[in-house]
Amino acid sequence: MSTNYTVAPGHLFNYPADSSSEQIIKNAGGRSKLSEQERKLVKFKTAREGQNCNDMPQSILELYLSRGWVVESKPIVPVTPVIRTVKSVPIKEEDVLNG
Repeated sequence: MSTNYTVAPGHLFNYPADSSSEQIIKNAGGRSKLSEQERKLVKFKTAREGQNCNDMPQSILELYLSRGWVVESKPIVPVTPVIRTVKSVPIKEEDVLNG
């Protein structure tokens, strides 16, 4: 079962939505150095407090985990419902009247 990561309380992140966007940012030397043309090519994803951020780039994820900004969350395990059959019992009229 894979590990799930969630944005910690009080945080909100805007990060590259895919590997090509991440590469464009790295090649430019960071977000602040992106040209207008590069900015148009980059796609970002926003993750808010409590939201899953498994798709966050590994380098960013490791840093944010170390700072407590992202936390490892327990995987959601599907629950199989238990279905029971109830035996039908006839009700006598005197049982209903006598409570």
